[in-house]
Amino acid sequence: MKRLLLLLFLPFLSCNPAADFPAQHVEIKGEGAVTIIFESGMAGTHDEWDGYIDTLSKFARVFTYDRAGIGSSDSTHAERTIPRMHEELQHLLSENSIEPPFILVGHSMGSYISRYFADQNPKSVVGMLLIDPSPNRLYDEYSEEEMSNFIQFGEEAMSNSPQGDINEWRAYLDNRKYVDGLVPNNDIPVIILSGTQWDFWEYHEDFMNEHPMSQHVQLDGSHALHKEHPATITRYLFNLIESYQENR
Repeated sequence: MKRLLLLLFLPFLSCNPAADFPAQHVEIKGEGAVTIIFESGMAGTHDEWDGYIDTLSKFARVFTYDRAGIGSSDSTHAERTIPRMHEELQHLLSENSIEPPFILVGHSMGSYISRYFADQNPKSVVGMLLIDPSPNRLYDEYSEEEMSNFIQFGEEAMSNSPQGDINEWRAYLDNRKYVDGLVPNNDIPVIILSGTQWDFWEYHEDFMNEHPMSQHVQLDGSHALHKEHPATITRYLFNLIESYQENR
């Protein structure tokens, strides 16, 4: 009998698209011609961007969220690949009736998702700001010993973290294959902000395109530039908003 009931209900379960996605924490504020999507770094949560919301939401819609398994979002059994996280983000945008155009903000590992999103949806993206983005090519240059030390360091740093955080870390190195060689469309202005704590400038140059407004800027600070330079980053976002409004 149980087997029969399962067979009867299986078509209804499999055709429900929402069943494939966990419940995720989303915060949306403001209205405007564009929506700014903030993408946190590895294991980062939506509240990292709280200092930006009140100012930017006066001129644009601001979208912040926790990825599946992170912060206030439900856990997931889905692998934490960049395509899967992109799919989950697209689901959230559709579920909340958020339509293009988008300005993407990606910090650290979050830049992988922003870059992949722009590659998959080039006509929907009108600006991108990458904050000390993960330097995927750097890891290709590691010796076997350097890679082993890096993995050991990460495992130790994450040892007491929630499982969702650990899952993002363990997918991190493999996820670079999804963004290797990705350069944003030349129609998209790209601003890259590199910190001085780690010398990633050379690797960040890989992501620059030829849009006349694109620029690569070095800011004095750590990897957490979004916490140290909110006024500067807000100004660059205003520039992207104004550029879109003037050229649409």
